[in-house]
Amino acid sequence: MAAKRILNGGQVLGVTGVNLATLNAQTTSGNSQEIYLTSVDTVRFYLDITAVSGSGTIKFELDERNPQTGSFFACSDKDAVSGTALNSATGGIFNTTGFTGTTSNVLSTLDPCYGEAYQVKWTISGFTSVTFGISLLVNDRNG
Repeated sequence: MAAKRILNGGQVLGVTGVNLATLNAQTTSGNSQEIYLTSVDTVRFYLDITAVSGSGTIKFELDERNPQTGSFFACSDKDAVSGTALNSATGGIFNTTGFTGTTSNVLSTLDPCYGEAYQVKWTISGFTSVTFGISLLVNDRNG
């Protein structure tokens, strides 16, 4: 039987009191804490943007960690459903050039999951604030 768990993919390093339902109000570009996914088969990403302030865009990128150096780089894996690279020039983790307003239940799937550690990076352009949440459904087919 497959084992499943849910993680918060938008939690910023050093921020405490965050749970799976916590939405993050961000005013600048940044990235999540490291998300360790060793021995995981697939990861399903869920994005909810509940509020934006000002006019602009936000783009999300999935970065993978080099286990030798510890540095992060744009992940070149592809979305399992669309086949689009998760960090293509026209895409980003959620296959969009940038969100301009509120939206719910945007999905992306990493299958198979090759990397050991990842982080979600967001780039805010123009907005004074964006409130969003990212959840990860992590699946281990071997349980």
